[in-house]
Order: sequence, then structure tokens, then C-alpha cells
Amino acid sequence: MPQQLTPNEEAAFRRWFAGWSQRLGLDPDPDAVGSAYDYRLAWRQGLTPDASGHWPSVAKRADHPNLVVGGFDTRTGQRVPTQSRMPDAWLVEQGWDPATVRAFPPEPPVMQDPRAAQGMLQALLRRLLQR
Repeated sequence: MPQQLTPNEEAAFRRWFAGWSQRLGLDPDPDAVGSAYDYRLAWRQGLTPDASGHWPSVAKRADHPNLVVGGFDTRTGQRVPTQSRMPDAWLVEQGWDPATVRAFPPEPPVMQDPRAAQGMLQALLRRLLQR
């Protein structure tokens, strides 16, 4: 859901976005179907696209096709537990800053024996039910 703006803010935002949409060839409707950025958030935070026209990832909406890259949420840099972590070199090739990549936590170890996971889950469930 896009940022909510006051009527005055919305008018200022619309003027700002009209300039960017014309300059970058974007749909002049910031809420157009298929738009995967929250341009109001970008406006509010003073964000602008880089020289190639790429907007900062922090303004990506949840439906952006590249929200998760290499196992990391591009808005936050946090691991996405359901995604595999890609090798550092691949992440850098995809545009991640090398220093940021080095700071990412390693992928958690994979549990080899599913019976061990089942036992851990059962113990956790017993503990939760005792509360």
C-alpha cells in the first residue's frame, strides 16, 4: 500500500512525480498497475533514481519482482529464511555493495536428519503448551 499523504502533500508529490515520469518515460500514474514502487515513499524520503533511472530498493513494494535477490530482502538487507543464500560473488554481480555482502550473515546450517528437526519441534511445542 502506498504512503498516505495529506491533500497538500499529494499535490506536491504529483508535481514531483510528473517531472520524473516525463524524464524517465514512466506511466504518469504513480499507482498504475504493474508499478512496483511506492513513489510517495520515495518522494517523502527525498529519494531519486540513479543515473540509469533505477530507483532505490527501499521504495520497492511487496509485489516488486526483484524484492528478494540472492536470499536477501533488497529493501532491508535482511535474510529471507525461505530463500537460499547465493554466493557473495553472485550478489556483487547483481549490484550489491561488496562491503554490505561481507556483512551479511551466513546461511544457517541445513539440518541433515529430519528426525532431529521433528524432535526439536516437539520439544518446543511441549514447552509452549506448558506456559
